[in-house]
Amino acid sequence: MMKAVSPTAQIASGCRIGNFVTIGDDVVVGENVHIGHNVVIHEGAYIGAGTTIQDHTVIGRQPLSSSVATRPATCCPPIRIAQECIIGSHVVLYAGVVLQDRVMVADLASIREGSVIKSKASIGRGVLVEYDTVVGERCKIQTGCHLTGNMIIEADVFFGGEVHTMNDKQLDRDKGLPMVGPHIKRGARVGGNATVLPGITVGFDSVVGAGAVVTKDVPDGTIVVGNPARFLKRVPDHLRLADTVQRDYTATPT
Repeated sequence: MMKAVSPTAQIASGCRIGNFVTIGDDVVVGENVHIGHNVVIHEGAYIGAGTTIQDHTVIGRQPLSSSVATRPATCCPPIRIAQECIIGSHVVLYAGVVLQDRVMVADLASIREGSVIKSKASIGRGVLVEYDTVVGERCKIQTGCHLTGNMIIEADVFFGGEVHTMNDKQLDRDKGLPMVGPHIKRGARVGGNATVLPGITVGFDSVVGAGAVVTKDVPDGTIVVGNPARFLKRVPDHLRLADTVQRDYTATPT
């Protein structure tokens, strides 16, 4: 069926391209990529070998903003998707996004400009990743989470479903203060429906209980629960990360 493929696009061998696909100028598609029906790939996008993109997905669109937006949109560099990624149906990935090798992005997710999803991370169904956020290697972000802008999530972090994070202490009252999202350190686990406030650090190998509201930093290796979240106990030995991971850990984001 009809496709709109720019003459300047480079499509490698072994690719399968569905019906009614639009591929913009200077797009590069690696070998053995599968592109489903009704996919739109904007100009300059790079898609690595072995990647799958399911039906009705938009790759590399530029951000837009209204005249009253507190963060005006700017033109971003083209999206880069590495090898063997899986991108679900009805996903929107903005320009300026980087997906490293073997990332999975499930149906209905959206990842905004400037965000980096590192190798083997999993972004669940309906997750929203806001601008300039980093998700570390092997993270698992479950269904319906909201990852705010300017947030750092280190490697091996788990978020249960519907976790919500914030970066604005002024509650939309613009006073020129920077937007700072939480910093989630390596190996932390955050239970479903928890809320983490702006600028909070959730410590290495710590646990935030389901439904907790985190208003203060969480120390390494501790469990916090409740609203507001309070110390419950140290993380038991059988729930700790492997000794080799603990020895290799540094506070520098991965």
